[in-house]
Amino acid sequence: MFNRILLATDNLTQGKLAARTAGETARQMHSATLCIVVTYPSVPDFLGVREMEKQIARRHSQAETLIASLLEEVGTIPGEIQTEILEGSLADAAAKVSEVRGSDLIVMNAKKAWALERLGEWFHKYLVTSHEHCPVMTLQ
Repeated sequence: MFNRILLATDNLTQGKLAARTAGETARQMHSATLCIVVTYPSVPDFLGVREMEKQIARRHSQAETLIASLLEEVGTIPGEIQTEILEGSLADAAAKVSEVRGSDLIVMNAKKAWALERLGEWFHKYLVTSHEHCPVMTLQ
């Protein structure tokens, strides 16, 4: 049923639960792929090139550490695990990667309760307008 699962997070605390859930779902469904997408906040361009490069490198390094922790939480699955690190909004990244990879299920976290509402509204608009039928499981 869920052959291509997308796990999207930007936070280790909530991301652990999402990773365990995505890993268990992948094992139960014998999924072919689990794609882990990690995002980090955009770096302001007014910092100057040198400082921007430092900030991007630091944030990218933190994202790589987050992916390593998430891989431990996911565990072994029957299919392939892919990873991506993207700059920007978690919701935007999840929607774009899901569309490109043809995800059957998106598992993601939301930092705050109000974010779940906004995220749900955003995904509803996005999925309806693009005619994509992909359930989104948000965990807090």
